[in-house]
Amino acid sequence: MTHFSFTSQAGQTDHASDIVIVPVYDKRAPGVATMIAPAQMGAAIQHAMTTDLHFQGKTGQTLTVPAPAGSNFKKMILVGMGATKGMDSLRAETIGGKIYTAVAATGMTSLTILANDFSGANAHMAADLAHGFVLKSYTFDKYKSQAPQAPDYTIRIALPNPTPAREKFAQLAPVAAGAFLARDLANEPPNVLTPKTMAERVRVAMEPLGLNPEIIHEAGLKALGAGAFVAVGQGSSPDKRPMMVVLRYNGTGNDTSRPLALVGKGLTFDTGGLSLKTNMSNMKFDMGGAAAVIGAMAALAGRKAPVDVVAVLGLARNDIGPDANCVDDIVTAMNGKTIDVQNTDAEGRLVLADCLTYVQRRFNPHTVIDLATLTGACKAALGSTMCGVFSNDETLSKRIRASGAKVSERGWPMPLGPEFSAAIRGTYSDLVNIGNGGPGASTAAAFLQEFIEGKTKWAHLDIAGVANGVFGHPTMPDKIGTGFGVRLLNQLIMDHFEKKPKAPKTEAAPAPKA
Repeated sequence: MTHFSFTSQAGQTDHASDIVIVPVYDKRAPGVATMIAPAQMGAAIQHAMTTDLHFQGKTGQTLTVPAPAGSNFKKMILVGMGATKGMDSLRAETIGGKIYTAVAATGMTSLTILANDFSGANAHMAADLAHGFVLKSYTFDKYKSQAPQAPDYTIRIALPNPTPAREKFAQLAPVAAGAFLARDLANEPPNVLTPKTMAERVRVAMEPLGLNPEIIHEAGLKALGAGAFVAVGQGSSPDKRPMMVVLRYNGTGNDTSRPLALVGKGLTFDTGGLSLKTNMSNMKFDMGGAAAVIGAMAALAGRKAPVDVVAVLGLARNDIGPDANCVDDIVTAMNGKTIDVQNTDAEGRLVLADCLTYVQRRFNPHTVIDLATLTGACKAALGSTMCGVFSNDETLSKRIRASGAKVSERGWPMPLGPEFSAAIRGTYSDLVNIGNGGPGASTAAAFLQEFIEGKTKWAHLDIAGVANGVFGHPTMPDKIGTGFGVRLLNQLIMDHFEKKPKAPKTEAAPAPKA
């Protein structure tokens, strides 16, 4: 656990902590904290900078040295703030992540951050720094027999006006909790996390937030005509059969409004089916889309966002068994379209197809956004740097990318078009589940587009390359579940979908009498 307190700067060096964090700007320009520090601390700071010429104050650089004798601290960590101008939330968050790394290396757990430079209009950014510290602190050691005990950090952030930072951090804390929930789910091994246990984990996480999941089991899916979805999980054992989880968050209090819909692919493990994968390593992360949607819903409910959102999770295992679907099977999706299964490893789009139809026909959303670890082709194109963004609405695509950039969960625009739609036309059926030539990420997205009805705005985020590691990310873990998409969705909703409070009406002043 990490405990933060945002306090005024008065007596900032009188408080005893293991570590004091001192900001320094690019080219070792002193920050406010450096200039107003007590004499012995100021001398120690100058000595550290002059003896370690590598430390230049660049963003996120750190230098750990002994605290001066007579101070209330054991260690002093100088942290680079970057340029003296242009501080923003993302840079502050990056610095917070770097502070965590430097602090963790000391083994100490109490610290004071001299955040005098976060003043005036920048005061709220001290919360972003704290948020970066929290996000970077994530670990997943529950299955190690000799797992180290997670430290309890006590952090005091001293700044001129702590109120804006304190208020903002209260809104950021549920977002970090949502990201951690998504990471925890993704990192569970497949012998623990099955469709059934994942649905139960959703219930346990959501009920305290006031959300009661609705679970539609295999029999219910068959009754709905979800033949594509059911086909994917029919090779699994009876206790691992497919199911759909539905979550509703009504943050505006208006039960009649059209919601935003989030849809997540939740393959808790993917063997490839009879089209067997040659390498199944990391296929437990094939539920990363569903994990991101769950985390985003937790974040929205946790911070009481004024927005109406419905989430649909398609949970299944793509296993091999006596009843597993075969190549050349033809299945019928919920919207009546027939699909020739040309590759059983192109299963995620079959699950999503019925989820997309279901959410539109039941809830009539104005916008649908799906997240899925859908294609290796997208990872080949973008690597572990950003997700692919496909959309039938250019404004929606731009908004997703702009909001994602604010939280360093970036997206890149990917192509849709008639040539990709033509590649998924079937000979014996309406559609085939794998394109006849053409780039696989785009033909997969074109397949999903076949299940978008009317004028519904839609975007598909292919997160195959970023579900378990994002190259060079300042606050995400590497090689394990990242929770990519939680903060992107939260920021997008905050920027564009929340109901803004109406400005109070002001009566015009009476005209002066002549």
